[in-house]
Amino acid sequence: MTTQGDQILNSSGEAIELKGVNWFGFNNQSTMVDGLWSGSGPLASDFATVVYRMQLLGFNAVRLPFSFKDLYNLSPRNYVTSCQIPSLTAIQNSVTNPSVPVDPNNIIPPMIAPPTRVAGQCNDYFPNDTTLNRFLWVVNFFAKNGFYVLIDNHLREDQTALEDRQLWVQRWKDLVTKISQDPISKKMLMIDILNEPDQFGIRWESGQTPGLKDLYLSVMDVVYPINPQALFFIEGTGQGSIGANWGDGFATDPTLISANGLSNPKSFFDTLLTKPYLNQVVISPHVYPPSVTGAGQNFTGAGLYNRLTNSFGYLTQPGYCSGSCKTFPVAIGEFGSRFTEPNDVQSLEDIAKYLNNSGAGADGKHRAIKNWFYWSWNANSGDTGGIVEDNWLNIIWKKIDYLATIGLKPWYTQAATPVKTGTICMSVSPATGLAKGDLKPITINDQSFEFSDFNLTVCKTLPVGSYTVTPPKITTATTQFSANPQTITVTEGNATPVYVAYEGVPIVVPKGDFAVTVQLGTAWQENPSSGIYSNAINLYVKNNSATKISTPWKIVVVNSAYKSVPSYWNIVFDSIASGHINGTVRESWQALAPNGQNSVNIGMIVTSTSPNFVPTSILINGTPATITIIK
Repeated sequence: MTTQGDQILNSSGEAIELKGVNWFGFNNQSTMVDGLWSGSGPLASDFATVVYRMQLLGFNAVRLPFSFKDLYNLSPRNYVTSCQIPSLTAIQNSVTNPSVPVDPNNIIPPMIAPPTRVAGQCNDYFPNDTTLNRFLWVVNFFAKNGFYVLIDNHLREDQTALEDRQLWVQRWKDLVTKISQDPISKKMLMIDILNEPDQFGIRWESGQTPGLKDLYLSVMDVVYPINPQALFFIEGTGQGSIGANWGDGFATDPTLISANGLSNPKSFFDTLLTKPYLNQVVISPHVYPPSVTGAGQNFTGAGLYNRLTNSFGYLTQPGYCSGSCKTFPVAIGEFGSRFTEPNDVQSLEDIAKYLNNSGAGADGKHRAIKNWFYWSWNANSGDTGGIVEDNWLNIIWKKIDYLATIGLKPWYTQAATPVKTGTICMSVSPATGLAKGDLKPITINDQSFEFSDFNLTVCKTLPVGSYTVTPPKITTATTQFSANPQTITVTEGNATPVYVAYEGVPIVVPKGDFAVTVQLGTAWQENPSSGIYSNAINLYVKNNSATKISTPWKIVVVNSAYKSVPSYWNIVFDSIASGHINGTVRESWQALAPNGQNSVNIGMIVTSTSPNFVPTSILINGTPATITIIK
C-alpha cells in the first residue's frame, strides 16, 4: 500500500476506503480478541464466524490493539469449545437489519478463506503455543479474508515505549519482520505506532518523557526497510486546550499554538518531509463525543468543524506547507458512543457531516475523510459499548445505521445478484475395520452429506466458490479413523466429485501410574422433590510414571449414583452409562508429563441421585488411579 495526496492506495495502485472496526483483547491479558468467552454460542464465540459476520456487515479493515508485554510474555489462554458451527441461514439472519427489506434472492456470499476445522469444535484452528504466534495468525487470517489490518500498540496497558525505548523499537522491528514473512499479511499491514500518547503526558517535543517526534521516527526508520508497503498511522498529542481528543493534536498554525500553549508538531512534519517513507504516512486522530471526552463546548456545529479543521482537516487541504504543501490521507482511528445521550447523537451526526464534507460540515477547508475505524466491536468497552450488545451476539443496529451514513455497506444493502451454483458429489471409500454404521455426516456450509453406506454418492447444490471439506474423525473401540481435508472449487453448472478416504490408526493405550486429586463443590438441588443433586467436580490428574502420556487420553469417573453431565470443561464428554462417565482429553497442552511434572485440570457439572459425589474409582486409559479428595 501507499498514499497519493489524501487517498490511500492498495497494492494494485487503486484508491481504497477503509471502513474498519476496533477489536481489542491482545492488550488486556485476554491473549486473543475479546468475547470468545461470552458463552452466547458460536455466532459470538467462534472467532472465524465473528470475522465473517464483520465482513458481511461491510467492514473491510480491522484495528487490533495489542501490548508487547502480552504478546511476548503471556501464555495464551485456551478458547477451544465444543460447538456446532452455525448454518449460513443463521449467520445471514444475524447480520441482517430486521427493519430493512431484503430481496429474497439476495444471499450472503461464502467466506473467502474459512479455517480448517475439527468437526464439533470452535476455535480449535488457531495456535495455542504462544500469544505472539496467535497474534501473527490472527493478522494473517484477517488478511487472507480481505481485511486491511491495523496493529496498534496500546500505551494505556503497555508503557514499553517509556520504560525501555530501545526494547520498544526492537519489539516493533521483530513484530513487523515476523508479520511480513507472509506475503498476504505483508501487503495488508498498517502500523499505528503508539496509541493516545497524551495519556502519559507525551508531547511532540522531548521533555520529562521522550518526544513523540523522536518515538515515531525511531520506529519508522527501522521498520520501513523491512516492509516498505506498510502504512504508518500517526496519532497526535498535546493539544487538549483546543478540545483535541487524546490521539488528536496536529495543529501547526503558529498563532493558534502560541495563544493556547499547544505542543507543536512542526518539527516532526519538517523532518518527515525528508524521509523516504513520507508517502506511507496516514494521519490518524481520535474523535469522540462529549460522553467520552467530557467536553462542554465545541462538540457540535461550527465549533466542532473549526476544531477538527484546525487540528487535522487542513492536512487534506491544503496540507502541511513548508515551502511547498504536502497533503496527507486522514483515517479516524477511534470514534464511538453508546448513542444514548442526546449530545452524543448530535455530535456524531455532525462528525458524519464533517467526514462526508457535506451540508454544514463542508467548510471549504478540508476534503472528505473516507477512512475510519469505529470503536469498537467489543461489548466490554466501558464508555462506548460495542457494535454488539452485552451478550456479544446481537447487533446494535442504530450503530450500523449510523456507520452507513459515512460509507459502510452491509451485505443486505447491496443489489441482489443471481446466485451461481454448482454441485458437490461426495462418497466415502471403504476402510478396513470401519463399519458403515460408524460413518458420520460431513458438513459444508448448510449442506450435510449423510452416508448410509460406502461408495454411495450424495450430491448437494452449493454457491460457486472455494470450500474446505473436513471429514470428522471417527473413533471405534480399537481404531481412530481420519481423512485428509480437501479444498475444492465449485464451478457454475458443474458437478465436483469428492472422494473421502479414511485411514485407520490403532489406538495404543499407554499405561501409567496416575494420581487424581478430586475437588468437590457443595451439592445443590434445583428441585428438592426430584431427588436429584448437582455438584461441580474438578479433577487434577498427574502421571507418576516415567513415560509421557500424550493426548488423546481417556478417563472414566465412576459412582453408581451419577446420572448426567450437563456441562464440562477441558474435556470432551463421550457418554455416561451405569454411573460411568466417559470422556476424552484431546488438546496437546493437556499431555501428562512424566514423573508428576504437571497437573492437568478437567472438570464437569454432574447430577446424581445421591448427595455423595465422591468417585468410587477413576481410570486413566483403563488404569485405576490413586484418588485424593479435597473440598
